[in-house]
Amino acid sequence: MNNNKNVIVKKRKNMNDINIIVLVCCLVGFLLFCFIVSIGQRDLDDSSSNDSTDFYYDYSKDVDKYKDEIDAEKLEEEIDNTDSDTSSSSNKKNSSSHSFTKKYNDSSTNSSANKEESSKNESSSSNDSSSSISNNSISKGKQQALRKAKDYLDIMSFSKSGLIKQLKYEGFTDDESDYAVNNCGANWSEQALDKAKDYLDIMAFSKSGLIKQLKYDGFTQSQAEYGVSKCGADWNEQAVKKAKDYLDIMSFSRNGLIKQLKYDGFTQSQAEYGVSNNGL
Repeated sequence: MNNNKNVIVKKRKNMNDINIIVLVCCLVGFLLFCFIVSIGQRDLDDSSSNDSTDFYYDYSKDVDKYKDEIDAEKLEEEIDNTDSDTSSSSNKKNSSSHSFTKKYNDSSTNSSANKEESSKNESSSSNDSSSSISNNSISKGKQQALRKAKDYLDIMSFSKSGLIKQLKYEGFTDDESDYAVNNCGANWSEQALDKAKDYLDIMAFSKSGLIKQLKYDGFTQSQAEYGVSKCGADWNEQAVKKAKDYLDIMSFSRNGLIKQLKYDGFTQSQAEYGVSNNGL
């Protein structure tokens, strides 16, 4: 009897151990299941929130990067053109020097011609002296600022306020910068036109978007409108290019892409044209 009781006690003890192990496994499994479900729910919430939010991408942040590349290319072209102009001008100077020498030698036998030549030299020297006096009345700082302003305008387009800021960044004073910009001979409306064309060479814009960009660069409302109206852009084709740019970097529904283009300043018809011509 005692042996039977011991066997029964051992079996019950073993059963209790097994029940405890099973209970622990079930508890661990349940906790693991809850953890997985919570992660899945969080990912689902994130994806749904992303889907429900309109994404608007502003390409204006890329302008500076592309603009630097274009400015560098223009600077290289300007240097090449300057070298070629310098060589051609030196050739012209040499030829003019030879012709002048020949004329002077021929005129040395004629006394009246010598008198005329001397009077020309006197008038030339008086002009040089008056020019020297005029230059001496302008400070060296202003002269250097004016030279720097013309150098900048030779390689890229600026608004008046933008060029003043650039000269001040170079270390010129307010007075020197103002003098240079007021005397550099720039047509600011034409500068706005050139800047608009530069932008359209690197990316697509709506009409209102390009006006905003030019105003951001310091052009006045009238200058920006002049530049945009004269740039020759086809705004429907600009919408096509802008839609393609968006589709190259991410996926859009038709309605979503139309909304994005309208956000960029395109009209409803321009946005629909751009989306339709990209296969949506």
